[in-house]
Amino acid sequence: ESLEIARLASPLTEAIVVKIESGRVGLQATAELSYCASEVRRHDADRFLTTLFAPKGHREDLFALYAFNLEISKTREVVSETMLGAIRLQWWREAIEAIYTNADLRKHAVVEALAETVTRRGLTREHFDRLINGRMVDLERETHDTLEALTDYMDATSGSLIILAMETLAPIGINFALSNGIFLNVSCKFLLLANVMMPLAEKYAPKGKRFLTKESDQ
Repeated sequence: ESLEIARLASPLTEAIVVKIESGRVGLQATAELSYCASEVRRHDADRFLTTLFAPKGHREDLFALYAFNLEISKTREVVSETMLGAIRLQWWREAIEAIYTNADLRKHAVVEALAETVTRRGLTREHFDRLINGRMVDLERETHDTLEALTDYMDATSGSLIILAMETLAPIGINFALSNGIFLNVSCKFLLLANVMMPLAEKYAPKGKRFLTKESDQ
């Protein structure tokens, strides 16, 4: 049985229908989505749904940002060797470099959309670099040795993404990073820790694998 619970108006679709079917929340677009929006809808439903509540003129920019995050965050899952993952992330580093130096853009739908977003919103390059560097950690180790290492990883990945989203939504010129370069306060760290732990528990527990060491487990 399917129950429609909301219709959300959107500039990129006639409507997004939010339904509950067999106990699961589903999103049904009634018109064609952009490439970035489609990717986020398919692979990051939570961010897709929350983006629909952003101001209309900012939604495609958020979709471009989140689609970029999808591309780099899946690196570990789509390569068979660490070197291949490093090459993939280097490709994205060079793509970001081209955006900020006005060089020829890489021929990729996400790169092209992201370039428009960066120009329109004045996003800070440092946060993109930290995101990519954070994803290198995915390739270098299977576990985080200490709680500090785990929170540094969250700061570089989820934290940087949050800052970029805030910059996307804010007036140009506002810098959300603190003067010492640390973004996450204690409450944010606990929130992101929960966001990290829930999918990891689903992914690794059934396989008997560990993502955290004993210290960070505690």
